[in-house]
Amino acid sequence: MSGPQHIGELIGGPDFIARLADAWDGKGANVLAPGGDEHRALLELARLPTPLFRARWDELRPQERWALMLAARRAIEFGRQCAWMFGEGQGARF
Repeated sequence: MSGPQHIGELIGGPDFIARLADAWDGKGANVLAPGGDEHRALLELARLPTPLFRARWDELRPQERWALMLAARRAIEFGRQCAWMFGEGQGARF
């Protein structure tokens, strides 16, 4: 069977969660845009209400955080494919 076997493979483990939470709250070296554009994009990808872009990570419900983690993972995978299409990266892996 191919594909992720457990959640750590899908989202990258606790480090991925901590980094997303820090980025969401504007902490750490790599943060999401202060104006909320990146927050809104992830919320739209996760099919969550965009006004949540003002909420801090710990104010989000567990199912909202979960949806954002999955959306971020999809955005990363899509970004890799876009980079390949436009001349960067290593290309698709099937």
